[in-house]
Amino acid sequence: MYKKVGKTFNSPYGIIDKAIKDFNRPFIFFAVPLGNKKDINGYLSSLVYLLRLRKGKEINIGLDVSDVPFDLYASSSADIDSFVDALNKIEGKDISVYKRLFRNINFVSFCNGSHDLLSIIKALHNQLLEKRFNEVEIKKIMSQISVLQVVDNLNVNGKRIPYVTTNTVHIKQDVENRKWFKEDTKSEEGSFSKVFVKNVAKNKRVIVEESFGEGALQFGCDHDYTFHYLLFPVMNSLMSICLVNSVYSSLKGEEIDLDYYSKGIEFVLDKAREYELSKGKKLDDYTTRELEEFSNYMINIMTEYVKEKFAINKINEDEIQRRIKEEESVREIATSLSDYYIRRVRDKISDILEYKDVSLDDLAEIKLGNAGRVKLPARVIISTMYKALISYVDEIIKGIDKVDFDSPKDEEIRLKLIEWKKNYIRNIYDMLNSEELIELLNKCDLEIQDKRRL
Repeated sequence: MYKKVGKTFNSPYGIIDKAIKDFNRPFIFFAVPLGNKKDINGYLSSLVYLLRLRKGKEINIGLDVSDVPFDLYASSSADIDSFVDALNKIEGKDISVYKRLFRNINFVSFCNGSHDLLSIIKALHNQLLEKRFNEVEIKKIMSQISVLQVVDNLNVNGKRIPYVTTNTVHIKQDVENRKWFKEDTKSEEGSFSKVFVKNVAKNKRVIVEESFGEGALQFGCDHDYTFHYLLFPVMNSLMSICLVNSVYSSLKGEEIDLDYYSKGIEFVLDKAREYELSKGKKLDDYTTRELEEFSNYMINIMTEYVKEKFAINKINEDEIQRRIKEEESVREIATSLSDYYIRRVRDKISDILEYKDVSLDDLAEIKLGNAGRVKLPARVIISTMYKALISYVDEIIKGIDKVDFDSPKDEEIRLKLIEWKKNYIRNIYDMLNSEELIELLNKCDLEIQDKRRL
């Protein structure tokens, strides 16, 4: 599981490996399809976009992810244990306490991520049963979980997701659910002509948008999260309004149901209708450039909506420019700040420690370059691996020492870089001086590398 954070020398890409610990602080958890860390960071950045937080030079509402009183997480796996452990930290059986804490849970899922999310929701449901709540009580508690489902690829009647309040957005032509392509999805008269809204269960609403304009999604083609959902006009602001209102209710402690979101959805569709009428052109004839203009228009409306809803009246331009400057500095040397080296050192130490329970004079196998796998006494293998580790660490530290800016930066940013380098090197030497490793090296009568004094 990963958490979105501000871009600093310690987190140059604005993402750290961190799991949810409890439900005391509001959060959004994005269940995404299978992907690597870079892909997951892209999905997290999309939440930043939808919430209208600052992203680089796009100031939006003027607040960074590090400024807001809620957290953003994402994962391409179910991470069931994290949520169950967090639930088990809630003591007693006061339903009002559980409802309030569950209102801090805001889920988003896209495509196959919905199946992982369903596993998490079912696990929470089952754990409440383990805590001896009955189904009536569980329904009240779990109704306070908000879900924004992007692509309706679970059972459309909502019965498969127990009790949670779900707003689902779906493009009509998306083959992940053929039902909506076949069903009559005409919008209500006087509303935006490309969107159809239907409550399919007491706890689930589906908002179906017909793709339009140049490059519209065609039935039978694969969807793309960014182009067909995140940046598509009206769809982007519908996703945004659901997320913004979910977070608002978490922060205010307001209970939710489908009606809670209705006014915001109507607001978005009214603004879309106004735009449609003002242009006097069929939406199906919109060019790529016109679609982009429409998309930006709708998401800019959401920026003003968020400012008003959260009473954001003033933006600290000087502080924002300072942060932008620091982020640009981080980007300049980001490849040198990779945590890859820390992981490699940790892995090499783990490889050595695999021999800690082996008799030091027994023969064991090791791969030695072109010689392939050879058998040597365990103490010889440990010595060989330790020398290679120290050599690798020396190269890393030489590289870190050389990290600097290509262009002049202010003194505050340069001092932060110096402090980062010290901490990075200190972390490496702390690993080299772990008690377990030192004990094994002493058994082998090996000379131990002195810890660098910083």
